[in-house]
Amino acid sequence: MAADRALSLFGDSSDLAPGLRLVSAAASSLLESGAELRGAVESALRRDSASGDTLATTSGLVAASELALAMRDCDYALSLADRGTRAAMATGSPVLLSMAELTQAMALAAVGDSENGAQVARRLLPWAEGLNAAGHVLRARLVLAAAASDANDLAGSIEHLFAVSDYIIEKSPILTVAAYLRAFPAMLGPLALAMGVDRIPSRVLNLLPGVYGKEALEQASTVLTPAECKRLGARMRSEAKKVAERAAAADLSDTVCQVRVLGRMEVVAPHGPVADRDWCKRKARLLFAMLVVRAGTDVPRGEIIEYLWPEMDEDRALNNFYVVWSAMKRALAPNSVRETPCPFVEHVHGVCRIVPGRVVSDLDEFDAHMSAARKAREKSDAAAELSAIRAAEQVYRGDVLPGDIYDDWFAPVRSRYRHEFDDAMLRAAQLLEDCGEPHEGLSVLRRSMDNDVLREDFYQAALRLQIAAGQRSAAIETYMSCRNRLVEDLGIDPSRETTALYEQVLGMEDAPV
Repeated sequence: MAADRALSLFGDSSDLAPGLRLVSAAASSLLESGAELRGAVESALRRDSASGDTLATTSGLVAASELALAMRDCDYALSLADRGTRAAMATGSPVLLSMAELTQAMALAAVGDSENGAQVARRLLPWAEGLNAAGHVLRARLVLAAAASDANDLAGSIEHLFAVSDYIIEKSPILTVAAYLRAFPAMLGPLALAMGVDRIPSRVLNLLPGVYGKEALEQASTVLTPAECKRLGARMRSEAKKVAERAAAADLSDTVCQVRVLGRMEVVAPHGPVADRDWCKRKARLLFAMLVVRAGTDVPRGEIIEYLWPEMDEDRALNNFYVVWSAMKRALAPNSVRETPCPFVEHVHGVCRIVPGRVVSDLDEFDAHMSAARKAREKSDAAAELSAIRAAEQVYRGDVLPGDIYDDWFAPVRSRYRHEFDDAMLRAAQLLEDCGEPHEGLSVLRRSMDNDVLREDFYQAALRLQIAAGQRSAAIETYMSCRNRLVEDLGIDPSRETTALYEQVLGMEDAPV
C-alpha cells in the first residue's frame, strides 16, 4: 500500500503533498516574478509535517527541491533533497526513497557534481524501468543526459532525452522539466534535437521567460541549425507574450471557464473540472457545448428548443428548456443561487450565448494560432508561420465533438475546423520541405492523410517529400495508394501532376540504408 500511494504522489498528474499544493498553485508567478521562495516552501512543509503524514512530507520535500532548482537556488534545492532522502528512509518505501535520491542526484548535478549524480541515476534507472515508474525514469534520464552533456557526449545526451520525449509530451510533468531546463540551460538544445523543436510542450516554454529563455536559447544555438534556432526563438517569444497577456488579465482569471471541444469535451470552471455527473442532465452538457461552438453568435432559444425537443409541444418544451438551463448553470457555478446570473452564459430576451471573455475554448486557441500563421505568411516569415501552425497542431486533438448524436448542429463547425487543420498541415509540410526537413514534413502530413484519403494534394505533397528524402519504395506505395483510392472511390485516374511525380520516382534509386 505504501508503494502504491507513493507512486500515486508522483504519477502522471504530478500531484504534490497537501501543503505543497499551495506553492504549486502559485508556481507560475513564483517562477516568473522571482518571488521569495524559501519562506513559502518552509511554511508549506511545516503544515505537512504537523499533519504527521510522512509520505506527504517526503513528497513535499521532493517537489520543493524541484521548485528551488527552477529558481536556480541550487544549494537550497540540494538541502531540501537531502532532507527528502532522510524522510523517505523513515517511511520504509523504496519508491519514495528512490524518488528522493533521484531528485538529490539532479541537485548534485546542478551544483557541479554531475559525476555523483550520474552514479545514482545509473544505479536506479534499471530498477525504475522494471517497475514501470515513469516519473522515476524521467528524472534518471534527465540527470544522465546532463552528465553526458558535461562530458561533451551530445549523442548520449540526446539518446537519454529521446527515451523520455513521448512521456514529456503525453503526461506533461511540467515542473520537473521546467526546473531541469532552468537549472541546466545547456540542455534545451539537446532536448530540441531529441523531440523536435515544435514538439516541446508550450507549457514548458511558458516557464522559460526573460533571462532563463535567453540563456537557454543562446546555448541551444551551439547544437541547433540556424533555422531550428529561429523557429525555437519564435515559439519562445510567442509563449512569453502569452505569459504577459495572462499576467495582465490575472484579475479576471478567477471568473474564466476553460473548455475543450476538440477530440472530446472537457470543462474546467473556477471551482475545478466539471465532471459528467455534475451536469445532472445530459442535455445540460449538450446545451453548453452548443453555445460554445457558436461563440460570438447569439443563438435564439427557439432554435435550441427545436433541436433538443423537436416533437414536444411549445409549453412543455419551454419548461424543459428552463430546467436544463438551470442544471447547466449549477454545473458551471455550483455556488450560485437561482436569482444570480451565471457569469458564463446569458439568456436575455429569448437569446442565448456564452459571455464573451468568460468562456475560453480550444477553438479560440486554435483560431489564434491560425491567425498568427496567416500574419506571418503575409510577412514572409516562414519560421514564425511554421511555429504557429505546429502550435495549432498541438491544440487540435481531434474533430469537434466527434460522434455526437446532434450531428446536424455540430457538423458545419466540425467540417470547417477539420478542413482548416488539414490545410494547415499541408502548408506545414511544404514549409518543412522548403527548409530541407522532408522526414519531419512526412510526419506532419501523415495525420491529415489519414483524415482524408481522397485529397490528391496530400499524396502529391507526400511524393515530393519522399523524393526529397530518397524514399523510392515508399513513394511508389504512396502513388499506388493514391491511384487505388481515386479509381475505386471516385472512378478517376490520378492527375497529370501526380503522374509526373510518379515518373520522377521511377527514375530514382533507393537511398542507401
